[in-house]
Amino acid sequence: MGSLRPRVAATLLLGSLVALALTSCGGDEVTTTTAVTVDTTLPSSTTSALESTVTTGESQEQIGMIESSDGGATWEFKGYAQFNAPDLNPVDPSVLWDGGLLVLYFLDLNSLGQDEAVFYRTVATDDTGLDFTPPEAALRYQGEFTDQDVVRLPGGPFRAFLVSHTAGGIVSATSADGHLFTLDPGAVTSAGSVPGALVLPDGRVRLFVHSAGITSVISDDGLNFSSEPGVRIPIPEGSYMVADADPILTLDGNYLMAYKLREGQTEEPTEDQVYLAESADGFTWTTQPGPLVRGSVPTLVQLPDRRLRIYYVDFPKDD
Repeated sequence: MGSLRPRVAATLLLGSLVALALTSCGGDEVTTTTAVTVDTTLPSSTTSALESTVTTGESQEQIGMIESSDGGATWEFKGYAQFNAPDLNPVDPSVLWDGGLLVLYFLDLNSLGQDEAVFYRTVATDDTGLDFTPPEAALRYQGEFTDQDVVRLPGGPFRAFLVSHTAGGIVSATSADGHLFTLDPGAVTSAGSVPGALVLPDGRVRLFVHSAGITSVISDDGLNFSSEPGVRIPIPEGSYMVADADPILTLDGNYLMAYKLREGQTEEPTEDQVYLAESADGFTWTTQPGPLVRGSVPTLVQLPDRRLRIYYVDFPKDD
């Protein structure tokens, strides 16, 4: 594979270059357990998740999706999301289930380097979770940002957290209905980058950020954050990074997190793989050792029937 196009690298790596306020490493907060397995006994018309790496030869990134119907024990590659918007290059997905709809936000990679960086909102049209309505602009940002993550706060409003390369930190934007977002003043934290937001049962918001591993900051109002001690998920020995945490509270009352791991010392995001971690309290996490799929920037959602879906960035081949 040839070198990755520069703008792709900017989207998926520049968030890691924001100035980091490093926290102390707690050694007793992360454990490992039995491996999550990938279903390799699939019909010939499908592809196992781990084998679904860059297989299309398309000229731009795609948003792939894997699904689990057994609580995350096995995963099946389902296909690529279709947004019916050929002028857009969707990356950095963020998905949530809201009001009976599967809503997905993504950054248009083509908008970076332009006057405005734009992330879009779109909705799945059927149960496959692969066909989506024409995307609508949710935020136009005067500058450059990446890695937006959208959650719904207690009481109804939606908040997006994103890495602003213009402001030099994580900023937020708020929407009453999840359609159009307005930028909130100031940066919410400079303690890391690539935010993944979790709304806790008591209404507080915990952001998982890329710092010395995956660390966290906590807020009572979703705007003013303070760092929490320790490391939620450390960088495994010999690996380049762990980042792009996307946590959820499951219907069973436990927590799951999708995140990416890049092994070795490469800076190429094409080498990223998606992993899963679990937690009883949303603070201390148990990592699952087996990669689920080769891809980057995962986002996790649970459907009302308890199926789990992970959407992620899959990369094209370079000729």
